[in-house]
This record gives sequence, C-alpha cells and structure tokens, in this order.
Amino acid sequence: MFEKYKELDLKEFGVDEPVRIKRLSAKEQADLTNEITKLTNAKLAGKTISTDLQPGMFNLLYAEKVIAGGPLPADRNKLGELDWELVAFIAEEGQRFNAPLVMKVSESE
Repeated sequence: MFEKYKELDLKEFGVDEPVRIKRLSAKEQADLTNEITKLTNAKLAGKTISTDLQPGMFNLLYAEKVIAGGPLPADRNKLGELDWELVAFIAEEGQRFNAPLVMKVSESE
C-alpha cells in the first residue's frame, strides 16, 4: 500500500512547521489536468502541443492542489506571495509523490 500523505520539512525556507502534501485522487488529477489545459489555451496540431502557460503558474497550480495541511494556504493567490523557490519545491515534491507507482518501482530497482 502506498502512502496517501507526506510531510515536507520547510525549515530551510524559514517555515518552522512541516506542510502536509497528498496523493491526488483520480478526480483531483483530472481536474488539475483540465484546469491546466484551460489556462494554457492548449492547441494540438498533429503531435505538437502549444500552450500559453508560463512555468511558474504550473508550480502555483500544482502546489495548491497537493497541499493538504500545515502552515501554508492551499490558495494560489496566497501562494503567489511566497518565495518562488518554496512554491517550486512543494510542486516538485508533490509531482514526485504523485508519480505513477510503476515509475517508482522502476526507479528503485
């Protein structure tokens, strides 16, 4: 069985209390994908996808969706006021935590 929650130590960013992140449900993952697609104005031409989304917006969206508790708000506007590296770290750890289990097994071999 895989973990549904994980705590991130954010002391290096000046946050004394850990933030709790979660594995996304299938619906949450679908909602995130749909929201990113909508915000990106994604266009498919053959096999090429072009978008208007800036990479920083992705980090805000992902961090907002994976934060499950702790001292930081799961609110994109409030997260936008925080240090960019802190938000990027949460998003990256959230992506790693939500990676397909098949990928995790392959990586550990």
